[in-house]
Amino acid sequence: MRWYSVDVETANSDQSTICQIGVGIFEDRELIDTWKSYVDPEDYFHWRNIRIHGITEEDVQGQPIFPDVYPVLRQMFKNNIVVHHSHFDRTAFRKVFKRYRLGKGLVNYIPYHSPPIALFAFCSLFQFAGSSIDRSSFFLK
Repeated sequence: MRWYSVDVETANSDQSTICQIGVGIFEDRELIDTWKSYVDPEDYFHWRNIRIHGITEEDVQGQPIFPDVYPVLRQMFKNNIVVHHSHFDRTAFRKVFKRYRLGKGLVNYIPYHSPPIALFAFCSLFQFAGSSIDRSSFFLK
């Protein structure tokens, strides 16, 4: 079974200010590909957010804005299972769709909120072998 794990970062406390989107593509429990894009949020970066993810205004200069990335995501997620780690990601997508008047957004994807699966995907993407987070993957065995 193929599934996608998505994570977003924001420039500031306004969740519509997505500045990076990362996707892990899995076949069963194996990471088979990744995709990521910086996104120009067309807004300021708060120092607290920079401290969390390390992305700065300079990193997103000249990068696409969300409406330019949206068709890629829509095609990638179409009729697929997409997991995310938290309410934060789902809310960020909802708010950025509203901000840019993109209608209902990714209406063809199947949202599946599952912290154990998303943590497994996160560990696979960033190879946190041996960490306590890595042990969360036992939920998938």
